[in-house]
Amino acid sequence: MSRPRLARSAPGRPWLAAGGFAACTVAATALSAAAARLSILDRRDSGWTFVELVLAWLPVWVAGVLLVLRLPHRWALVGCAVAAVAIRGAALAGPPNMSDDVYRYAWDAKVQLSGVDPYGQAPLDPDLAPLRERWLFPDLAESDATRINRPSVRTIYPPLAQAWFVAVRVVTGGAAGERPWQAAAAVVDLGLCGLLAAGLRRLGHDPRLAAWWCLSPVAAVELVNNAHVDGVAVALAAAAVLVARRRPGLAGGLVGAAAMVKLYPALLIVAVARRRPLVAGGAFAAVCAVAYLPHVLAVGPKVLGYLPGYLQEERYDQGGRFLLLSLTRLPPDLLPLLAAAVVLAAAALVWLADLPAWRAAPLLLGALLLVATPVQPWYAVSVAALGVLDRAWWWAVLAMVAWPYYAAVVLDDPDAPSLGRAGYALALAAVLGATLARRLHERRGGRSGTGPAPRAHGAAAEPLAVAP
Repeated sequence: MSRPRLARSAPGRPWLAAGGFAACTVAATALSAAAARLSILDRRDSGWTFVELVLAWLPVWVAGVLLVLRLPHRWALVGCAVAAVAIRGAALAGPPNMSDDVYRYAWDAKVQLSGVDPYGQAPLDPDLAPLRERWLFPDLAESDATRINRPSVRTIYPPLAQAWFVAVRVVTGGAAGERPWQAAAAVVDLGLCGLLAAGLRRLGHDPRLAAWWCLSPVAAVELVNNAHVDGVAVALAAAAVLVARRRPGLAGGLVGAAAMVKLYPALLIVAVARRRPLVAGGAFAAVCAVAYLPHVLAVGPKVLGYLPGYLQEERYDQGGRFLLLSLTRLPPDLLPLLAAAVVLAAAALVWLADLPAWRAAPLLLGALLLVATPVQPWYAVSVAALGVLDRAWWWAVLAMVAWPYYAAVVLDDPDAPSLGRAGYALALAAVLGATLARRLHERRGGRSGTGPAPRAHGAAAEPLAVAP
């Protein structure tokens, strides 16, 4: 096996790269603040302006990553930390700009602390009227005037998401407004930045590649400004794939915890359970059972909440959201079966190939997203972050192409499905092209790419080069 090529900082001119990276950080921070002040929720016609902002962010993002790879390693990691804090701080400049999910988070926490199970009663239930707060119900005299989305249905969020909601409310003292939730999400995402850098080093990769996440508009917009709970799930999933090789039981438990925050990371059990399936699978099942048990005892089958209704609302039960699969011209009612078959096939291929968990994870979640083609951009946060551990920046394209699709849907644009289909097709082409290019590169270099690159002596000073 040939020795891995080492990435060396450009000698003699670090200040030039540092100045360029500082400029990129300032520009990304300004764009983050501008995006935070541009609320699609309040003004739908600002949707395309938001898309223009994130497109302007794209070259700044790429240039920042390329420049940070030219810096000495300590400079680079300090620079990434400063950039991450600045960009996420700027994302607090305005209320959530694309999603009103945070208001449901706050309500679910409020009712839990009052002793009510959120799976049992909807926000507009008259029995819960005494719990209403003015920032969630602006006009307390009108029972239907609320900022909570879908107030007539029960919650959809799994048990550990509910535990997170309670924790945020307790730690922040029940403060009103969106800012405490955004700040809590920023803390989680900054922790994720550190976890990705440490994970890259642990895998023998260049920790400077964490810049792909530190400077990312995906993280700043979706996890911080919109305060999506997906950040907690992604952090748990990243930890799971990093410990999967040596501690499969812990990895299975972490995947179970991630699934109990947002359900879709459950697919990652395929990535972490390959070597000891009973151990990892048992830990996964145990965490899920323990998380749901108190709610099952309290409300019985109501623990499903609004999940079945949500799938119907999104028209997944009738094949209405499968934008790429619809190109097969199959009857819509067959598309859910085809979608399940494709995801199962991807899981089987990952299992049989015996890929390391950090490489299998983005493949599994990426296949799920390319099949489901959701309109919500924040679902792609998980694959974008986990792709960093595999040095696969291209998975972030799934989030980037979903933003124009989301804006078109919000504006009731009749061409929204066509725009979404074209975007996801572009993402599929980018993922396939980049993956094939890397595979060819690895073969030419004599590496199989199925495991971590071997560590060279002095790897802390000269981390491994980025693969294309």
